[in-house]
Amino acid sequence: MDITLGATRLHGTIKPWAPSFSYGLVILLDDALMPTGSAHSRANGQRHAICDVCDWNGDLIALSRASGEVLNLGAA
Repeated sequence: MDITLGATRLHGTIKPWAPSFSYGLVILLDDALMPTGSAHSRANGQRHAICDVCDWNGDLIALSRASGEVLNLGAA
C-alpha cells in the first residue's frame, strides 16, 4: 500500500501531507449536545460524503453520496 494514496496532486506533484477532500464523519450527540459516539470513513474510503443521518427503529441510518448507499451503522 502506497503511503501517498490520501495525498492530493498539485501541478503534477503529490503532496503526502495533504488531507483528503472528502471525509465521512457522523457524531452522535445527547440532549445537551455532548458527543456520545462517532463513526467515520477512512481516508479515500468508498463510503464518504455523508449527507444525512437519522435514527430508524433504533438503528443509525446514513446516506453516502459517494457510494450511493444507504448505510446501517447499527444501534444508535
